[in-house]
Amino acid sequence: HSDPPVRVRRYTPVRVAREAVVIWLHGGGMCLQRHDSGNVHAGVLDLAVRLGAEVLSVDYRLAPEDPFPAGLQDAYGALIWAHR
Repeated sequence: HSDPPVRVRRYTPVRVAREAVVIWLHGGGMCLQRHDSGNVHAGVLDLAVRLGAEVLSVDYRLAPEDPFPAGLQDAYGALIWAHR
């Protein structure tokens, strides 16, 4: 598996109950927060444990520094990477 096209933080629970990968895009309207913010980290960690599945939190580019559709392109790149 090659490196993803954007930074992703991988959350793999100790007990994996299903062969699934969840692509997590943090809230913030593509302009606020980061993929590793404290509240995002805690929520995604809990999601991985509750689902029993790996979760990838995408560090997509944020506006206004990188205007639309940069964040969506990053998310799509992560999705294609995870699918391979």
